[in-house]
Amino acid sequence: MMRRVRILDAAADEAEEPAAWYELQRAGLGAEFEHVVDAALDLLEEEIVPLTAMPGVAGKRGAKRLILKRLP
Repeated sequence: MMRRVRILDAAADEAEEPAAWYELQRAGLGAEFEHVVDAALDLLEEEIVPLTAMPGVAGKRGAKRLILKRLP
């Protein structure tokens, strides 16, 4: 069974800024960031990796997170 992953519009919009920043640092790095995020979402959906609870109120409501080590 696959995990249900919901991406808020605000979160999707927020990911555009670091992608643009990475691209300014090195050509192609912005696309690599997008690829890493897409791969992480696949891992989340397939329940391959364990998740940690978000801090604060979000964690108490059941929100989880996956921290990207490459291109944080």
